[in-house]
Amino acid sequence: MITLWIDVRVESNEDGTFRCFTMGMEPLGFLEIEVHNSSLPPEELMMFIGNTACYIANNRLHIPEGNTMGRTAAEQYKVLHTPSMFDRSKLMQIVMT
Repeated sequence: MITLWIDVRVESNEDGTFRCFTMGMEPLGFLEIEVHNSSLPPEELMMFIGNTACYIANNRLHIPEGNTMGRTAAEQYKVLHTPSMFDRSKLMQIVMT
């Protein structure tokens, strides 16, 4: 069960959107995941990022910068490799705005 090693947290932004980030991907050999702004409800955002983290870890994937990802063919979010919004090394940012 991947949730033993990866934590997914959601926080409110001042503009009413939400941000989400993982903790625990880096020790497994992957980039941490961050979403800086999302209008998805917090539970849905947490589930999406948690499922994405599990998919990446279970399949040993490294998503290249510039690729897109989403839950459906119509829902596609851009992947960037950027500095973290925290004091962490480079990460995989999913751009949802």
